[in-house]
Parts: sequence; C-alpha cells; structure tokens
Amino acid sequence: GSIVLQIATYAVAGAIIAVTGYRDAFLINGFIYALVVVVIIFIKTDEKLPREAEGSLSRFGTDFIEGMKFLFHNQEVMFVVSRVFLLMTALGFVYVALTGSFLQTILNETGITKMKEIKALGFVQAFMGLGLVFGVILLKPALKWFKEQSLIRSLYPLLGLLVGTIYFCKDYYYLLVVALIGGMAGIMVLSIAETEVQKHTPPAMRGRIFSAYYILRSAGLGIAMSLTGKLVTWAREDMIILAAGSVLFAYGFITLLMQLITHKAK
Repeated sequence: GSIVLQIATYAVAGAIIAVTGYRDAFLINGFIYALVVVVIIFIKTDEKLPREAEGSLSRFGTDFIEGMKFLFHNQEVMFVVSRVFLLMTALGFVYVALTGSFLQTILNETGITKMKEIKALGFVQAFMGLGLVFGVILLKPALKWFKEQSLIRSLYPLLGLLVGTIYFCKDYYYLLVVALIGGMAGIMVLSIAETEVQKHTPPAMRGRIFSAYYILRSAGLGIAMSLTGKLVTWAREDMIILAAGSVLFAYGFITLLMQLITHKAK
C-alpha cells in the first residue's frame, strides 16, 4: 500500500507543480490534508487500546527500541534496511542540490532559458513518478532472473553511475532520463525491502518493526537534506551530486564484487 502511495505522490505531485507552480500545489496539498483530517474524525473503530498504551511516550520509546533491535539483529532485514537508508540519504543530497542554482545551470546549458526552475523540477519529479510505475511493473519479471539480494546489489552501481554522470552531462533531457531510470531502480529496492521486512517480521511485532523501519528510512532523507544546506556553503551543488553518485557506485561495486568472489569460492 505504501509503495502505491509513493508512486501516486511522486507522479501526481510532479505534474501538478510543473503545470500550476508551487503556490497552487501548496493550496492543493493543504486542501487534501484538511479533507483527510475530516475523514479521520468520522472514522469509527471498536478497537480499545490498553490504558498504558494511550499517549504513553515511554511505551512508544520501548516499542521503537524493540523494533530497531530487530532490524539490526536480523541479517536478511539488515541487508535491505541498510541499503534503503543509504539510498534515501543519497536521494536527499541529490534533490536538495538540484533545487539550488545547479538546475538553472543545466537549463541554461541545454538552451532552455524560458522555463522556470520550479516547473523544471516538477517535470523531473513527474518522470521519476513514471519510473516508479515502470519499476513496479518490471520487478516481478526481474526477480525471475535475479534473487532479491543479487538484484539490489546490481542496481546500486547503476544508480551511482546515473547520479554521478549528471556532473559531466549537464543536459536537462538527460536529467529526465536519469529521473526515469532512477525511479525504476529505486522503487525496486524499496519494494524488495518492504517485502523482506514483512516476510521476516513476527506478527506480534509488526507494528513496532515497521514503525522503526519507516522512521529509519525517513531519517536518511532528513539528515541528507539538513547536511546539504550546510555543504552548499563551501561546495558546489554539482560536486555534492558527484559525491553522492560516487558513494553509491563504490558501495554497490564493492559489495557486488565481494558477492562474486564469495560465490566463486564456494
């Protein structure tokens, strides 16, 4: 369900921003939030929570710690969680770097001088949304050729190359291609990760474990966005993007090489 929501969010939000601009997008977003609040108010449920669970901050902290312990102590789950965290961190660096003057530089070098940056960013997000759709469609056929962990290992060098080459190829249409293919590869990683977490999660701990997983996944994005604001004071946006791509490629290439060596040794 969350994967489908991400697809709809990226694709629709990107298209709205590109067509209407960020101001109308904020108004639409505010209306949707208000509508959701009204719907939640009228939801009726027969579920009765234990008294210690109602609004208990200490209970939340205990549940979060238990969920994190499971994520870090289960080998299969830790494999996907660590890679999702790295992916979301790299995405945060790239996204914030693109929202600076670098996107305008790409537009100028491509010869697109009349398009505003916010509209250009909206189209990039819309193409990423299309990539999410294609990625979900292609995931099942891909898993017939690769095992889950092997597919993730193979996708990381590709993602690193795609991101890193933006530094060398400052072309807006190439950036759209990167967004499309990157969305495909990224949603495959996220889909496999959620499936693996659900597969290895005991039913009694599902809420705690998924809460910890989503918090950790969002933390990578938030940390990167916060750090990028500091990094741009002494490093150019294109250098930040090159560094993010290089880390993804090096990490993916090394882990893929180690898998091949281990497989041959067996």
